[in-house]
Amino acid sequence: MNVLWVKDKKIGHEKQVKALLDELSKSNEINIFEDEISITFEEKLIGHLYTFNNKLGRLFNALNNFLGSGSEESFSWFIQRLYKDKNIDIIIGAGHGTYARILQLKEALSLKLIPTSKIAAKDFMSSHYEKDKNTNIKAIAVLTPSFRLKDFDLICAPNHDSHRLKAIDSNNKIFYEGSLAKVYDQLPNEDIGFIGLGGKSKHFRFEVLNIFKQIQYVTSLFPSKTWYIFNSRRTPKELNKLIIDYIEINKITNVSFENYNDTNICSYEEIISQSSIKVVTQDSVNMVYESLSSRGETILFNMDYKKMNKIVELVHNLLNTKKVGYIDDSVLAGDLKAMNIVKQHNKTLYAEVEKVAYKVNKYIKQI
Repeated sequence: MNVLWVKDKKIGHEKQVKALLDELSKSNEINIFEDEISITFEEKLIGHLYTFNNKLGRLFNALNNFLGSGSEESFSWFIQRLYKDKNIDIIIGAGHGTYARILQLKEALSLKLIPTSKIAAKDFMSSHYEKDKNTNIKAIAVLTPSFRLKDFDLICAPNHDSHRLKAIDSNNKIFYEGSLAKVYDQLPNEDIGFIGLGGKSKHFRFEVLNIFKQIQYVTSLFPSKTWYIFNSRRTPKELNKLIIDYIEINKITNVSFENYNDTNICSYEEIISQSSIKVVTQDSVNMVYESLSSRGETILFNMDYKKMNKIVELVHNLLNTKKVGYIDDSVLAGDLKAMNIVKQHNKTLYAEVEKVAYKVNKYIKQI
């Protein structure tokens, strides 16, 4: 099976696709070709136009392909040159920036191009190619596109977006809880702890001093563990500095700050899969479900939400069903002695990616 993976350089999106492809490769021989794109203004505009009006999006897409390709060849010619001999079976990607590209690629690779020395402007919409009846390329979206939903052959989306896919046939959609993450079913190392930091978001209030005090509390509560703190591109620089100064000034030897910008940091996947306790900020759904997809206890930082929405409801459901623990600082906020960890009771290992891969495999075998 030959897979063309459209990547938008956003770690959270690419991790989910990689987890799914890794799982699919356990039962299929897969060749992966990567189409890594920098989303241009035109491509963003195409996506918004499709959302607003399907015909308008198609027209601008065609015009953009033609005008942006120069006089000698169209976008379709260019894509055919790149990928036609790869015999692509599936085109897949995650994130809003990839969806227009996935459909562009499918359309271009599903064509049988008629060689011409020059394409006349009046013919650029149709006459220089025809549908290739021998191709059966499938377009798969991970997460939920906001346009041309029925043009995707399969959509793998989180449960909280199910209401947006009511018009899609049940055979063309697969739902999962939260986020897709690689499953690590191994006993954790009691000497290792993991702290995962997201950052400012539209869902939760990321208060730097509050998060920092909770980091101090957790690392001091378990001094025998070696703690690895992983930040992200969204983590405020102010918090990064507080952590670095805290470690250096107090000469703390059991806490390591792993800055995502550094090239020689520890392996995120290795540490999160080995840790006996994983403490994660609520704003990062990906990180929460990565933690739940490995053994060990998952604890959430205490954070206020901005307004109730589907993401906040998802996290609150995990808390209310005790599928995650949390740091309780409600008695005397900011006083380390008053903080308390409320334990995770339901420690079921999440394996959403395995369920999705099983259903994708069934779909592939039917076509």
